[in-house]
Amino acid sequence: MLTAYLLGLDPAYVGAHHVARFIALSFAVPIVARLIGAAAARPDKSPPVDEDV
Repeated sequence: MLTAYLLGLDPAYVGAHHVARFIALSFAVPIVARLIGAAAARPDKSPPVDEDV
């Protein structure tokens, strides 16, 4: 907030932006973590390797 004041920006706008960003990240991080975790838990679908060749 001090930086916003020193740069001549509206501190209320900067504060509201930080609150909105915090709320958005609070929802986005668990969703992305769940998607990454689900992708990592999926079995690999690569074709079987023939060991006799």
